[in-house]
Amino acid sequence: MPSNENLIIERFEQECFIVREYEKWAITNLGALLFAKDIKNFAHLANKTARVITYDGDDKLSTVIKDLEGRRGYASGFEDLINWIDSQIPEPQKITKIFREQGKFYPDRAIRELVANALIHQDFVESGMRP
Repeated sequence: MPSNENLIIERFEQECFIVREYEKWAITNLGALLFAKDIKNFAHLANKTARVITYDGDDKLSTVIKDLEGRRGYASGFEDLINWIDSQIPEPQKITKIFREQGKFYPDRAIRELVANALIHQDFVESGMRP
């Protein structure tokens, strides 16, 4: 992390997260997608947030139990999104004679990779389609 605000702004400009316009800074679409506190402030990007739907059964015709729509940028909200998804996946229990052990259906690394790929490899030209 750079030590002062000017170095942070300089680095954000180098990475094309912000651009200088008329002696002020403007955030780019990339900067908004990654770091927005509330993506709804960028109307043209509002349908690019992640949405996680938990169903009661195995298909989309089942009852929707929970529906979470992301509000933060991909980088700033990624960890919360992963934690939410992880909390929605049932955990099998292995019961031995002495202990009860919680297991996982999917490794954490696989979930992180799946979500990251869904966010990054979406078609940004298509409107109304969200990961």
